[in-house]
Amino acid sequence: MSETLDLVLVILAVAASVAYLAWRKLRLARRAPRDWTSGHAEACDSCPIVEIQKARQRLQLSK
Repeated sequence: MSETLDLVLVILAVAASVAYLAWRKLRLARRAPRDWTSGHAEACDSCPIVEIQKARQRLQLSK
């Protein structure tokens, strides 16, 4: 009985670790890529961050 319980616990631990690694990979894939030097999100035309920066620049130029 003890051997069966040990086997079940090992299988459960391995399954939990694989599930955690898969969840972590999916969570990190949804994040915007970061620039290593500044830590800011990398520029992409469809990113809201870039759109906000462009709007701020237009406002500063119009003043």
